[in-house]
Amino acid sequence: MVDDGSTDDTRELVQKLKLTSPFPIQYIYQENSGLHIARNSGISLARGFLCVFLDDDDVLLPHALERFWHWWNSIPPALQPRFAGIAALCEDLDTGRLIGDKFPKDIMVATNVQMFYILGVRGDKARCFVTQILKENPWPNWRGHVTSALIFNRLSKQYLFLFINEVLMLKKTGFSHSRLTHRKKRLLAESAFASRLFFKELLEHPLPLKSQARMMVHYIRYCFHGKVSLLRSLTELSGFHRVLFPLALPLGYWLYRRDLLRLSTRGMRT
Repeated sequence: MVDDGSTDDTRELVQKLKLTSPFPIQYIYQENSGLHIARNSGISLARGFLCVFLDDDDVLLPHALERFWHWWNSIPPALQPRFAGIAALCEDLDTGRLIGDKFPKDIMVATNVQMFYILGVRGDKARCFVTQILKENPWPNWRGHVTSALIFNRLSKQYLFLFINEVLMLKKTGFSHSRLTHRKKRLLAESAFASRLFFKELLEHPLPLKSQARMMVHYIRYCFHGKVSLLRSLTELSGFHRVLFPLALPLGYWLYRRDLLRLSTRGMRT
Protein backbone atom coordinates (compact mmCIF):
# COMPACT_ATOMS: atom_id res chain seq x y z
CA MET A 1 0.00 0.00 0.00
CA VAL A 2 1.32 3.43 -0.95
CA ASP A 3 0.11 6.36 1.17
CA ASP A 4 0.41 9.53 -0.92
CA GLY A 5 0.76 12.06 1.87
CA SER A 6 -2.42 11.41 3.84
CA THR A 7 -2.93 13.53 6.96
CA ASP A 8 -5.49 11.33 8.71
CA ASP A 9 -5.01 8.14 10.76
CA THR A 10 -4.24 5.89 7.74
CA ARG A 11 -0.86 4.78 9.11
CA GLU A 12 -2.33 3.68 12.45
CA LEU A 13 -5.21 1.88 10.75
CA VAL A 14 -2.87 -0.05 8.45
CA GLN A 15 -0.66 -1.05 11.39
CA LYS A 16 -3.72 -2.58 13.09
CA LEU A 17 -4.72 -4.40 9.90
CA LYS A 18 -1.23 -5.88 9.57
CA LEU A 19 -1.69 -7.63 12.91
CA THR A 20 -4.75 -9.58 11.77
CA SER A 21 -4.35 -9.80 8.00
CA PRO A 22 -4.00 -13.37 6.59
CA PHE A 23 -1.52 -11.99 4.03
CA PRO A 24 1.46 -9.62 4.36
CA ILE A 25 0.80 -5.89 3.98
CA GLN A 26 3.60 -3.54 2.99
CA TYR A 27 2.97 0.10 3.86
CA ILE A 28 4.88 2.92 2.17
CA TYR A 29 4.44 6.59 3.00
CA GLN A 30 5.49 9.32 0.57
CA GLU A 31 5.01 13.06 0.53
CA ASN A 32 2.01 14.02 -1.56
CA SER A 33 3.29 13.66 -5.13
CA GLY A 34 0.34 12.52 -7.20
CA LEU A 35 -1.43 9.30 -8.03
CA HIS A 36 0.92 8.46 -10.90
CA ILE A 37 4.04 8.60 -8.70
CA ALA A 38 2.29 6.55 -6.00
CA ARG A 39 1.54 3.91 -8.61
CA ASN A 40 5.14 3.88 -9.77
CA SER A 41 6.24 3.37 -6.16
CA GLY A 42 3.87 0.45 -5.71
CA ILE A 43 4.76 -1.18 -9.01
CA SER A 44 8.50 -0.94 -8.26
CA LEU A 45 7.94 -3.21 -5.22
CA ALA A 46 5.27 -5.51 -6.70
CA ARG A 47 6.26 -9.15 -7.02
CA GLY A 48 3.10 -10.77 -8.42
CA PHE A 49 2.68 -11.62 -12.09
CA LEU A 50 -0.54 -9.57 -12.28
CA CYS A 51 -1.46 -6.44 -10.35
CA VAL A 52 -4.60 -4.38 -9.68
CA PHE A 53 -4.72 -0.73 -8.56
CA LEU A 54 -7.17 0.24 -5.84
CA ASP A 55 -7.79 3.90 -5.04
CA ASP A 56 -9.32 5.03 -1.77
CA ASP A 57 -12.84 4.90 -3.22
CA ASP A 58 -12.51 1.43 -4.80
CA VAL A 59 -13.72 -1.96 -3.56
CA LEU A 60 -12.87 -5.25 -5.27
CA LEU A 61 -15.61 -7.85 -5.29
CA PRO A 62 -14.62 -10.97 -3.28
CA HIS A 63 -14.08 -13.09 -6.38
CA ALA A 64 -12.41 -10.39 -8.51
CA LEU A 65 -8.81 -11.61 -8.30
CA GLU A 66 -9.89 -15.15 -9.07
CA ARG A 67 -11.83 -13.92 -12.11
CA PHE A 68 -8.95 -11.79 -13.38
CA TRP A 69 -6.73 -14.85 -13.15
CA HIS A 70 -9.38 -16.94 -14.93
CA TRP A 71 -9.65 -14.47 -17.78
CA TRP A 72 -5.90 -14.16 -18.10
CA ASN A 73 -5.60 -17.94 -18.47
CA SER A 74 -8.33 -17.88 -21.10
CA ILE A 75 -5.84 -16.16 -23.42
CA PRO A 76 -3.87 -18.78 -25.39
CA PRO A 77 -0.34 -18.96 -23.91
CA ALA A 78 1.24 -18.20 -27.28
CA LEU A 79 -0.69 -14.91 -27.43
CA GLN A 80 -0.26 -13.79 -23.81
CA PRO A 81 2.96 -11.82 -24.51
CA ARG A 82 0.87 -9.49 -26.70
CA PHE A 83 -1.47 -8.57 -23.83
CA ALA A 84 -0.91 -5.90 -21.17
CA GLY A 85 -3.87 -6.98 -19.06
CA ILE A 86 -7.62 -7.20 -18.61
CA ALA A 87 -10.36 -4.60 -18.19
CA ALA A 88 -13.75 -5.31 -16.58
CA LEU A 89 -16.76 -3.28 -15.47
CA CYS A 90 -17.42 -1.18 -12.36
CA GLU A 91 -20.61 -0.42 -10.45
CA ASP A 92 -21.47 2.45 -8.15
CA LEU A 93 -20.83 1.44 -4.54
CA ASP A 94 -24.03 3.06 -3.26
CA THR A 95 -26.55 2.55 -6.06
CA GLY A 96 -25.31 -0.58 -7.80
CA ARG A 97 -25.62 1.15 -11.16
CA LEU A 98 -23.14 0.41 -13.90
CA ILE A 99 -20.50 3.11 -14.26
CA GLY A 100 -20.15 4.19 -17.87
CA ASP A 101 -20.77 1.83 -20.77
CA LYS A 102 -20.55 -1.88 -21.31
CA PHE A 103 -18.12 -3.01 -23.97
CA PRO A 104 -19.71 -3.61 -27.38
CA LYS A 105 -19.30 -7.40 -26.95
CA ASP A 106 -19.10 -9.48 -23.78
CA ILE A 107 -15.53 -10.56 -24.61
CA MET A 108 -13.38 -8.35 -26.81
CA VAL A 109 -9.73 -7.95 -27.72
CA ALA A 110 -8.59 -4.41 -28.55
CA THR A 111 -6.10 -1.73 -27.59
CA ASN A 112 -7.00 0.92 -25.05
CA VAL A 113 -7.12 3.56 -27.78
CA GLN A 114 -9.40 1.45 -29.98
CA MET A 115 -11.85 0.79 -27.15
CA PHE A 116 -12.13 4.27 -25.65
CA TYR A 117 -11.26 6.68 -28.46
CA ILE A 118 -12.48 4.85 -31.56
CA LEU A 119 -15.39 2.76 -30.25
CA GLY A 120 -16.17 5.51 -27.74
CA VAL A 121 -16.72 3.41 -24.60
CA ARG A 122 -17.02 5.66 -21.53
CA GLY A 123 -16.54 5.30 -17.80
CA ASP A 124 -14.10 3.96 -15.22
CA LYS A 125 -13.16 0.30 -15.56
CA ALA A 126 -11.57 -2.31 -13.30
CA ARG A 127 -8.12 -3.04 -14.66
CA CYS A 128 -5.61 -5.80 -14.11
CA PHE A 129 -2.08 -5.46 -15.55
CA VAL A 130 0.93 -7.62 -16.22
CA THR A 131 3.25 -6.26 -13.54
CA GLN A 132 6.44 -6.47 -15.57
CA ILE A 133 4.95 -4.42 -18.40
CA LEU A 134 4.18 -1.58 -15.99
CA LYS A 135 7.67 -1.84 -14.50
CA GLU A 136 9.03 -1.30 -18.02
CA ASN A 137 6.53 1.49 -18.82
CA PRO A 138 6.22 3.70 -15.73
CA TRP A 139 4.34 6.96 -15.53
CA PRO A 140 6.61 10.02 -15.95
CA ASN A 141 7.76 11.26 -12.54
CA TRP A 142 6.50 14.78 -13.19
CA ARG A 143 5.01 16.87 -10.45
CA GLY A 144 1.38 17.75 -10.86
CA HIS A 145 -1.40 15.72 -12.44
CA VAL A 146 -0.60 13.00 -14.99
CA THR A 147 -3.65 11.10 -16.18
CA SER A 148 -3.51 7.32 -15.85
CA ALA A 149 -4.58 6.95 -19.48
CA LEU A 150 -1.26 8.39 -20.66
CA ILE A 151 0.37 5.01 -20.06
CA PHE A 152 -2.68 2.99 -21.14
CA ASN A 153 -2.54 4.76 -24.50
CA ARG A 154 1.22 4.33 -24.82
CA LEU A 155 0.75 0.61 -24.28
CA SER A 156 -1.67 0.61 -27.22
CA LYS A 157 1.26 0.89 -29.61
CA GLN A 158 2.50 -2.53 -28.55
CA TYR A 159 -0.07 -4.35 -26.41
CA LEU A 160 -3.69 -5.47 -26.39
CA PHE A 161 -6.22 -5.73 -23.56
CA LEU A 162 -8.88 -8.34 -22.97
CA PHE A 163 -12.17 -6.52 -22.28
CA ILE A 164 -14.92 -8.41 -20.46
CA ASN A 165 -18.49 -7.42 -19.54
CA GLU A 166 -18.24 -8.64 -15.96
CA VAL A 167 -18.49 -6.40 -12.89
CA LEU A 168 -15.43 -6.87 -10.66
CA MET A 169 -15.10 -3.54 -8.84
CA LEU A 170 -17.26 -1.05 -6.96
CA LYS A 171 -16.49 2.68 -6.94
CA LYS A 172 -17.75 5.55 -4.85
CA THR A 173 -19.27 8.22 -7.08
CA GLY A 174 -22.11 10.58 -6.20
CA PHE A 175 -21.36 14.12 -4.97
CA SER A 176 -17.78 13.40 -4.02
CA HIS A 177 -17.15 12.04 -7.51
CA SER A 178 -18.66 15.22 -9.00
CA ARG A 179 -16.30 17.31 -6.88
CA LEU A 180 -13.39 15.19 -8.07
CA THR A 181 -14.39 15.82 -11.69
CA HIS A 182 -14.24 19.58 -11.11
CA ARG A 183 -10.90 19.18 -9.36
CA LYS A 184 -9.59 17.11 -12.26
CA LYS A 185 -10.40 19.92 -14.70
CA ARG A 186 -8.38 22.29 -12.55
CA LEU A 187 -5.49 19.81 -12.33
CA LEU A 188 -5.44 19.36 -16.11
CA ALA A 189 -5.13 23.12 -16.57
CA GLU A 190 -2.47 23.50 -13.89
CA SER A 191 -0.48 20.53 -15.27
CA ALA A 192 -0.58 21.84 -18.82
CA PHE A 193 2.65 20.17 -19.96
CA ALA A 194 1.35 16.66 -19.18
CA SER A 195 -2.12 17.47 -20.52
CA ARG A 196 -0.74 18.81 -23.79
CA LEU A 197 1.46 15.72 -24.18
CA PHE A 198 -1.49 13.42 -23.53
CA PHE A 199 -3.51 14.85 -26.42
CA LYS A 200 -0.48 15.16 -28.71
CA GLU A 201 0.27 11.46 -28.24
CA LEU A 202 -3.35 10.54 -28.92
CA LEU A 203 -3.03 12.30 -32.27
CA GLU A 204 -0.28 9.81 -33.15
CA HIS A 205 -2.87 7.01 -33.27
CA PRO A 206 -5.07 6.30 -36.32
CA LEU A 207 -8.22 7.92 -34.96
CA PRO A 208 -11.38 8.80 -36.92
CA LEU A 209 -11.42 12.35 -38.23
CA LYS A 210 -13.97 13.49 -35.64
CA SER A 211 -11.78 12.16 -32.82
CA GLN A 212 -8.67 13.74 -34.31
CA ALA A 213 -10.43 17.09 -34.41
CA ARG A 214 -11.50 16.76 -30.77
CA MET A 215 -7.99 15.81 -29.64
CA MET A 216 -6.53 18.72 -31.61
CA VAL A 217 -8.89 21.16 -29.89
CA HIS A 218 -7.75 19.93 -26.48
CA TYR A 219 -4.10 19.93 -27.54
CA ILE A 220 -4.43 23.61 -28.46
CA ARG A 221 -6.36 24.31 -25.25
CA TYR A 222 -3.49 23.07 -23.08
CA CYS A 223 -0.86 24.68 -25.26
CA PHE A 224 -2.45 27.99 -24.24
CA HIS A 225 -2.49 26.93 -20.59
CA GLY A 226 1.19 26.03 -20.85
CA LYS A 227 2.14 29.34 -22.52
CA VAL A 228 3.35 27.44 -25.59
CA SER A 229 3.57 29.70 -28.64
CA LEU A 230 1.43 28.99 -31.68
CA LEU A 231 4.57 28.50 -33.77
CA ARG A 232 5.98 25.89 -31.42
CA SER A 233 2.60 24.18 -31.14
CA LEU A 234 2.42 23.92 -34.92
CA THR A 235 5.98 22.65 -35.32
CA GLU A 236 5.24 19.79 -32.89
CA LEU A 237 2.77 18.49 -35.46
CA SER A 238 3.21 17.02 -38.90
CA GLY A 239 1.27 16.12 -42.02
CA PHE A 240 -2.52 16.44 -41.92
CA HIS A 241 -2.42 17.70 -38.32
CA ARG A 242 -0.78 20.92 -39.48
CA VAL A 243 -3.82 21.48 -41.68
CA LEU A 244 -6.19 20.62 -38.85
CA PHE A 245 -4.44 22.95 -36.39
CA PRO A 246 -5.76 26.32 -37.67
CA LEU A 247 -9.26 24.89 -38.06
CA ALA A 248 -9.30 23.78 -34.41
CA LEU A 249 -7.58 26.91 -33.10
CA PRO A 250 -10.70 29.06 -32.39
CA LEU A 251 -12.45 26.36 -30.35
CA GLY A 252 -9.26 25.46 -28.51
CA TYR A 253 -8.77 29.08 -27.53
CA TRP A 254 -12.41 29.39 -26.45
CA LEU A 255 -12.05 26.37 -24.13
CA TYR A 256 -8.89 27.88 -22.68
CA ARG A 257 -10.67 31.16 -21.95
CA ARG A 258 -13.58 29.25 -20.41
CA ASP A 259 -11.14 27.38 -18.17
CA LEU A 260 -9.67 30.65 -16.96
CA LEU A 261 -13.14 31.87 -16.05
CA ARG A 262 -13.94 28.68 -14.16
CA LEU A 263 -10.58 28.70 -12.39
CA SER A 264 -11.53 32.06 -10.95
CA THR A 265 -14.87 30.74 -9.68
CA ARG A 266 -15.84 28.26 -7.03
CA GLY A 267 -16.75 25.63 -9.63
CA MET A 268 -13.18 24.59 -10.44
CA ARG A 269 -11.84 25.24 -6.96
CA THR A 270 -14.09 22.58 -5.50
